This record gives sequence, structure tokens and C-alpha cells, in this order.
Amino acid sequence: EEQGFIEAVSGRAFNSRGIPSDANDDRLPDAVLNATTVKAVQAVVKYCASSSFKVAVRSGGHSWDTSWLHGRGTVILDVGDMATLQVDTVNKTATCGPGVRDIISKLPDGLFFPCGHCNGVPLGGYLLGGGFGLGGAKYGMASMLVKSVEAVLASGEIIVANSSGKSDRDKALFNLLKGGYSGFPGVITSFTVQLFPTPVALMGAFFFELKDWRRPLEALLDMQWKGEDDVANMESTLCFCHSPPPVAEATGIAQIAMANVMVWGDTEEEAHSLFAKYTKDISDTMIPPEEPKVLTPEEVTKIIGQMYPPKARFAPHAFLGDESVCNMSYEDV
Repeated sequence: EEQGFIEAVSGRAFNSRGIPSDANDDRLPDAVLNATTVKAVQAVVKYCASSSFKVAVRSGGHSWDTSWLHGRGTVILDVGDMATLQVDTVNKTATCGPGVRDIISKLPDGLFFPCGHCNGVPLGGYLLGGGFGLGGAKYGMASMLVKSVEAVLASGEIIVANSSGKSDRDKALFNLLKGGYSGFPGVITSFTVQLFPTPVALMGAFFFELKDWRRPLEALLDMQWKGEDDVANMESTLCFCHSPPPVAEATGIAQIAMANVMVWGDTEEEAHSLFAKYTKDISDTMIPPEEPKVLTPEEVTKIIGQMYPPKARFAPHAFLGDESVCNMSYEDV
């Protein structure tokens, strides 16, 4: 029974290293309750209110800090199985439960939503946390793309809130979802979000010796600050990591600075043009850069997901540790 309880607490956790393994540890909740319907959420909220339990909501458990773990006197209300998805192709909207993961793989061909960069991120915490996702500069924060929400308040009242709500309270609640995160005063049971035509992604990697790390950083920052309006189509990161096997074999260098550049375009031609424009100042690398890869948004999330390996919060966290944890693999792309 104790082991089953620990598994219920940690089962969905992306980062389970901070979860106690002793069922008697005071950092654990009193119970974990799974809800799959709005009525079930309402029943749990009402019961906790009448019994003086605090409610900690978990839609997927992807938060690094296990924000849903608040110790004794609380109940984890898990809504991760509320994962229904209804698409309105005419108005280009989708109504989704908080437990929906990998939404872009579930949408009809030709439709896209800027989900989290890492695959497997559920919508609940992602949208409440602001939603900085794929093409963030191009599409904006994903929370700003929410059209309306259905939520259960602490009183047990079920509401639908949007920007043109019936009352100032409903409008305020709608605004609070845009970054309110675990402080949102209710349990969201569905989001209606705006969809877009599926873009083309173009991704390339540029490899530098560690001693040269300032050159790509300064070039990338210069692009972001001084670029034209279309720089919003570009995303870039600079990582210090173990060399991917092909780079290690070609150079004999074990640790490198790697600049990843991704460009979003409405067409493949536009994506190639923008990529060439914004990478010309970092193309002189320790090995000749490969041609950038044309990817679907779903493939992009799988590649970025490799930067979050098991037992490490982020690949560079293991920079001085086990080399196998940090190596990125492109074979499945």
C-alpha cells in the first residue's frame, strides 16, 4: 500500500528526484485523487473545502519544482487524464483538457499550436505558466492564444471565462490564467485555444571550441537585438556540452559550445532564405556545418526532448558527468 501511494505521487512526475520515498514523510500529501470529468473535479473541490484540505492541482507533473507537492494537509487533484481534444477546423480553434500532451501530433493536417518545446509537456501547467513554446517570438506566448477556459472555483462553482466575460470577476480570472501558474484560484478543466497553419521548421547546429564560445553568443545576440522584423521567425540556443559522436570523431574534441538555430517559415523557401540570412556570421565553425534539416513541428519537439535526458534536468547539468547522458542522437529524425 505504501509503495502504491508513492507511485501515485510520483507516477506523472517528470522530475521525481525530490519526491520522498518514505510514505510517512511529511512532505507528501494526504491523498492523490484522479479526476476525469468536470463533475468529479467539482466533487473533490467541494469535499476538500468542507474538510479543510488544501487542493494542489496536477495536470501532468512536468514542473521542475514539483509545484503540486505541498505536504500534509493537502490533496493532489490529478487531472492528467482529462485529455479530450475537439477541433473546430472552420474557426481554427481547439478545446482541450489540461492533460493533453503533444497536441501538435493530434491536430488535423495543416493545423498547428505553439506547444512546449519539449515533447510530452501537458497543456495545463504549460498555459498557466505563460506558455513560451515553439515559435514563441513569432506567435507570442501561448497563454495569450487562449480564447476561453472552463474552471471549477474553490466554491465548487463551474464557470466559463473569456476576455468578454459576463462580470469583472470572470474577466479577471481569465487574465489570471496568463502566467498565474499554481496561484490560479481554481481548477481549469478545459482550454479553448487559437490554431494556426502548420509552419515549416528549419534547424541547424554550429560547433565551436569552448574557448571560442563568445563568438557565437555575440553573433546570436546581435541578430536578436539588431535584426529586422523577420528575426521573430528565429529561435537560437547556445549549449556547452559533450561533443555529439560525429563531431568527437572528426575533431577529437570532447567538449564544445554548440549553437542551435531554428527558423520558422510559412514555406520551405522562406525558411531557407531566413536561415541563410541569420546564420551567415556563425558559419565559420570548427567543422563545416551540415545543411539545415527541414522538420515538422513534431520532429522539433522530439529533438529538443533529447536535451532533457533521464536523471538530469538539462543536458549541460551533466556537462562534467556521464558523457552518455549528454550525447544527442539525430538518428530518429
